[in-house]
Amino acid sequence: MKPEILLTQPMLNLTEAALDRAYRGHRLFQASDHAAFLAGIAPTVRGIATGGVLGVSNAIMDALPELEIITVIGIGMDAVDLERARGRSIQVTI
Repeated sequence: MKPEILLTQPMLNLTEAALDRAYRGHRLFQASDHAAFLAGIAPTVRGIATGGVLGVSNAIMDALPELEIITVIGIGMDAVDLERARGRSIQVTI
């Protein structure tokens, strides 16, 4: 079984294809009701792939109790609350 991750935004086709080969990707950007979508996948998602501009909101981070890692694909981590992530032992990488 592949580890499950959340993709917060569309990415390059090659990037999404590589992620899909290694992980079961849940695409938040395709969901019409983000809260319901997150509630349905919350117990299984271990990672997030996002961009530097969008980052990850605290609401998304808080909705995923098993979150272990946030990967920012691109430049910058200003849109990720690093203190909150540190407090939950969530790794944040670029």
